[in-house]
Amino acid sequence: MIDVLANLDWRAPWWGLLALQPLLFWALARRRRQRLAGYADAHLLPWAVTAAPRERGAARRAAANGLAWLLLAAAAGPRLPLETAPGQDAPATRHHAISVMVLLDVSASMAATDIAPSRLTRARLELSDWLARLTGERVGLIVYAGAAGVLLPLTDDPALLRRALEQADADLIEQVGTHLGAALDLASRQLQGATTRGKAILLVSDGEADSLAGPTGEAARAAVAKLAKQDIPLFILGVGSATGAAIPLPEGGYAERDGAQVQSRLDAAAYAALAHLSGGRYAGVADGDADWVELHDHGLATLPGDPPAPGQARAWHELYPWLLAPALLLLLSGFAGKSGRVTPKDESGGQTPPLEKGSRGDLATLTVMQPWVKSPPTPHFQRGEQKLLPDGTTRSDGHA
Repeated sequence: MIDVLANLDWRAPWWGLLALQPLLFWALARRRRQRLAGYADAHLLPWAVTAAPRERGAARRAAANGLAWLLLAAAAGPRLPLETAPGQDAPATRHHAISVMVLLDVSASMAATDIAPSRLTRARLELSDWLARLTGERVGLIVYAGAAGVLLPLTDDPALLRRALEQADADLIEQVGTHLGAALDLASRQLQGATTRGKAILLVSDGEADSLAGPTGEAARAAVAKLAKQDIPLFILGVGSATGAAIPLPEGGYAERDGAQVQSRLDAAAYAALAHLSGGRYAGVADGDADWVELHDHGLATLPGDPPAPGQARAWHELYPWLLAPALLLLLSGFAGKSGRVTPKDESGGQTPPLEKGSRGDLATLTVMQPWVKSPPTPHFQRGEQKLLPDGTTRSDGHA
């Protein structure tokens, strides 16, 4: 919801100024009530001024104000920017401008074949599939092993990222090992220069268990703690298996330690803990798209993004129908609830104004006193005294 409000644009925002009109009407009505209150003395007001029922008037005014505000908001043209990648015929999608640094593990263990055809090849294929989900994100690429280096700075051109993925290989980093902390610190520095509000790091690694042991493991956890303080979530795609596999060497054979063949295994729990510490998510590689549904659709895509610069949006998702629908319901409810008001007729055929003595409702229209309006009670005289009649005359017929 925050992301939607941040990207909200108005086609004609000046219509919003008319939303102040109900406030003007309220001020005028308040001034009118004050003038009517001074028309007569307080004890004569119930006989001189017609009182409109407060409940009915308040409900109608609230409905009218709501209808006016909905129509004015619709006229202002609320909309969200959409974007279609160049050369695509797919429907336009919501523009999502955030900065994401991708960390690709190219250490020796990524050559293991427990994930076909190999961990590194599968990682590149997975990232290529992820590019189709981008809708305006700026992405950079860092490769790391015993050290880390920037292969591609932040860019919004997916073609450049695809070309960089093809060049990503273990030969790019000469220093052996897996120094995740150095890669995270480098990604953090790259994101500091990003102008977008939303920032994140996407780590694609085999999650080698030994990579989080010793000083390098402590450095990795310290780097993740810094990311959490900077509100930069870490999303991790684990490309490996718990059963593990041997690590093939470029010159042939397999890596050994103390005369025994080394088995590289994925430590999913440890890497998931790193992701959760930073506010991100972890997912293991899957044959379908469940991994990217977890990492992108439920993760990266939910981060708040910046709206496109004026004039750069290629299409718009219009939101005014969502305002017209409740406005129509208010209008129909007003017609359905409108009913005539029956009042008694006087001898001349006219209708008696609905006077409500003592009502504390809003003062409405002034009423001219008519002969058929019930006058205040006349005083009662004793037998034999003169009696004042309603027409102004007196009589003393000896009757009360």
